Amino acid sequence: MNSKLQNNSIKSSIINVILTPFYDFGGRIAIMFTLVLGLSKVAGGEITFGLLLSYLIYTERFYSPLLIMSQLITSMQTSMAALSRIQNLLSIKSKLSWPAKGVLFGDVEKATKKILEIENMSFRYDENTSVLQDVSLTLVKGKKYAFVGPTGGGKSTLAYLCARLFDPSSGKVKLKGVDIRKYNKEQITDTIGFILQEPFLFYGSIAQNIKYGNNAIKDLDDNDLLELLKKEGLDEIIKRFPQGLSTEVSKSSENISLGQKQLIAFVRAVLRKPQLLILDEATANIDTLTEDMLEVIIRNLPKETTLITIAHRLNTIEDADVIFFIGGKKVIQAGNLEQAIKYLDSKN
Repeated sequence: MNSKLQNNSIKSSIINVILTPFYDFGGRIAIMFTLVLGLSKVAGGEITFGLLLSYLIYTERFYSPLLIMSQLITSMQTSMAALSRIQNLLSIKSKLSWPAKGVLFGDVEKATKKILEIENMSFRYDENTSVLQDVSLTLVKGKKYAFVGPTGGGKSTLAYLCARLFDPSSGKVKLKGVDIRKYNKEQITDTIGFILQEPFLFYGSIAQNIKYGNNAIKDLDDNDLLELLKKEGLDEIIKRFPQGLSTEVSKSSENISLGQKQLIAFVRAVLRKPQLLILDEATANIDTLTEDMLEVIIRNLPKETTLITIAHRLNTIEDADVIFFIGGKKVIQAGNLEQAIKYLDSKN
């Protein structure tokens, strides 16, 4: 692909370099022809010198746009390629099918304490890329779980399957005892919170990003939203931004770091009060003091909230009730941190 790009870039540069002098040369020839013919007409008394000067100006103006167009050909080709790419992206359709009504929550709030169940699940991105195979696990309400394992082992993929960003190739994922595919989008986003390692923020203010997709707070103004944040113990996070809730988020914003973006995503997820909260290396770009503050906020979540933490380091999941090792297409339950360390020692 790099070789093809190099060849096309060279061809484009050659064409661009040739066209500009070609149009410039054509314009000079036209001016010279007009000048020679015009002077002969002036000498013969057929036209005035002023009329000749007008023709020369018209000739120059006629070729100037052509010269500019020749210089813009490269930009136009780049824009056409970008337009084609945008059209391809807009034509992509989700492979997930969503029910219109979803499940009545009253029917699924049973005596069971299970928030999520995975039964004999396998997942592959394509026929040649199998990530997880015959995985089964159960998550209980109010417990803290951790997914650890090597890079590329399938930790984030398993979390995506729990949040139904993907559907399994085989097997089932049950949310509160019901197949997760029977819930609609609103029920999934209200029940499951997800904080990515590299969160996505929309252009606009921090307040708009926090309220996005949350029907309970979408109509609050900045003052009411700030009061809500104080009530939830999240206002200290907002104080870290130069203009508070009015701080603008954009591609060129140099006043918002990746760690601060993670903080905004954290606030956005916590305000939803999800029953299942997934943290995918959500504190990877946050300093130690801020991480301690977030841990306090996490500890103050409702007791019924189930927490899943994806981490590469065991010291970040010291308080996990159950640790799952993910790798080699398998998921192995290793118990708490002490049991997990013993398990690792036995493998070594």
